[in-house]
Amino acid sequence: MIDGGSSSSKSIGENTIEPFLLSHAVPSLDKVFITHADSDHTSGLLYLAESGKISADELYLPFCAESHEKYDAIRRICPDIRYIGAGDVIPLNKGVITCLWPDRESRTVSDDINEHSLILLYTDGNFSALLMGDAGKEAELQMLDYVSRHSIELPEKVTVLKAGHHGSSTSTSGELLSACTPYCTVLSYGSGNRYGHPHRETLDVLESRDIPHLDTARSGALTFYTNGHSAQIHKFLSP
Repeated sequence: MIDGGSSSSKSIGENTIEPFLLSHAVPSLDKVFITHADSDHTSGLLYLAESGKISADELYLPFCAESHEKYDAIRRICPDIRYIGAGDVIPLNKGVITCLWPDRESRTVSDDINEHSLILLYTDGNFSALLMGDAGKEAELQMLDYVSRHSIELPEKVTVLKAGHHGSSTSTSGELLSACTPYCTVLSYGSGNRYGHPHRETLDVLESRDIPHLDTARSGALTFYTNGHSAQIHKFLSP
């Protein structure tokens, strides 16, 4: 599981995430990734950790979280944490996750929590998903530089790009889209949210490149099923 929280619903863990997992007979999670400390990415997961109803075997945070005060609550509730950075590879039962950001070689750690975001590439055969957290355009460019310097190969066409920062104009640069050329992009945001997500600038750059986008406000939960060769998409709110 990668992230789980809400800035508007105080009971997202109890009323949404926990029932969803239990309805799928998931009493425990093998690996949990928290991309960064913002509550809309953490609050539900912290509820699960405190309630103890659903356990997690391994918890991963960006390496810069190890001593940053914004992560104090997470460290207090979840003392057994693995800190990862660019270049780390985590095998799964099916497929593999490669961390592409943040870079341990960077001399400075940004004060902007969003720039701490884990950028994770999931691959399973021909299927791939690039998961951007809330990383902004500066982190995107630095991540692409890291990938180039270390000869890390991105898929020629990423199957799914989960756009950074809910479709904000601060993320999803043209350079990123040129590097990963996604078949489709997912924008995760709530209808009528107070941030105005997704921003027109992001929609414009996707449309100018003929990249289809799916959004949770209209489609509800989006589920991708893959056998490593092909993929199907299920929209919770429509066929």
